[in-house]
Amino acid sequence: MKLNYDCIRDVLLTIEEIPNRKDELILANFKSYKKLSKYNEDEIQYNALKLLQEEYVIGLKISANNSTTVLFLTDLTWSGHALLNDIRSETVFNQTKEKIIKSVGSASLTIFQQLASTIVLKTLGL
Repeated sequence: MKLNYDCIRDVLLTIEEIPNRKDELILANFKSYKKLSKYNEDEIQYNALKLLQEEYVIGLKISANNSTTVLFLTDLTWSGHALLNDIRSETVFNQTKEKIIKSVGSASLTIFQQLASTIVLKTLGL
């Protein structure tokens, strides 16, 4: 499965909107969130797991019988906030995606974030 930058952004935005830090996003309930309803469960799980593995989000992964994974996501890390702030703007996000897709087809989240940061800096005239 491939990284889906749109899904990643929507997972981060959804986690940010959790009103109470005692609440959590549970994978089984992800589809009930408006921003995530357009993705299938496997896509959400894969991209959310990558965010958890790369420490962009705080959460817990529970696996059973090699195929069932339950995710509990509770918050964004400092890196998660930084990534989200870099891609929060639709304009910056779309420019970043377009540049990557046209240039190399795909890139790691690190490269994606670095490019988004560069676009933000250029937009600010820095």
